Amino acid sequence: MNRSSLLSKAALFLLLISISTAASAWGWGLGPDADILPVVGETRGDVIFVPYEAGTGPCAAYQPIPDPLPPVQNPPTLASVQTVTTSAGVLKHVGRVVIETAHCAEGPFALDGDVTFHAVGGTIEGIYEAETLLILPPPEPPLYIPITGSLVVQEGVYEITGGTGRFENVSGRLPFNVFVGVGEFGYASEMTWSIRMAIAGHIQFPE
Repeated sequence: MNRSSLLSKAALFLLLISISTAASAWGWGLGPDADILPVVGETRGDVIFVPYEAGTGPCAAYQPIPDPLPPVQNPPTLASVQTVTTSAGVLKHVGRVVIETAHCAEGPFALDGDVTFHAVGGTIEGIYEAETLLILPPPEPPLYIPITGSLVVQEGVYEITGGTGRFENVSGRLPFNVFVGVGEFGYASEMTWSIRMAIAGHIQFPE
C-alpha cells in the first residue's frame, strides 16, 4: 500500500465516521446547538521527544530508551519514549483548536496518554491509547525503527473526561487517525517529527 492510497483510506474513514455521527444526531432531531454534537476535522503540527530518567516523571514505570536514539542494540525490557504533540486546525462545532497530547510509548502503543483541546471559550480534556497500524516503508531488523522520511499511521480514541468554560463537564468519544512523518533521529531533545490528525466523533453536554 503506497502513501497516496493510505491517505485516501484515511479520508474515507473521516467521511464515513462524520456522516454516521451527524446522521445519528440529526436523526434524534438535534440541531447544531443540541446536547450531542458531531465533531469532525483535522489538525497538523509537530511531535517532540522528551528525555527522562528511569523512575521519574509520567513514564516512571518504564525503562527509558537510551538517549540518543538510535542505535539501540539491546533495548531494555519495557523500553519507552515520552512524546509531546502540538497540532492546530479546525473541528466542526468546536472551531479553531490547538490540541496538546502527551504520552509514553512502548512498542506500538501509546501508554497513559492525556489530551487537551484548547478552543475559544474553554478546553476539552481526555485520555487515550493509540495503536500503530502501519509503517511505510516497513522497518527492518534488528532494531525495527522507522527510517527518516517514512510514514507512521496510528489510530485510537480520545475518551473525553471533561472540560472547562463552555465545555464544562462534557463527555464523548473522538476516534482519530494519526499520520506521523518520521524526521531525523538523534538526541531526544532535538527530535521533531511532523504530524497530521483526522478526528471524527462526538461530544455530549450534560443535561
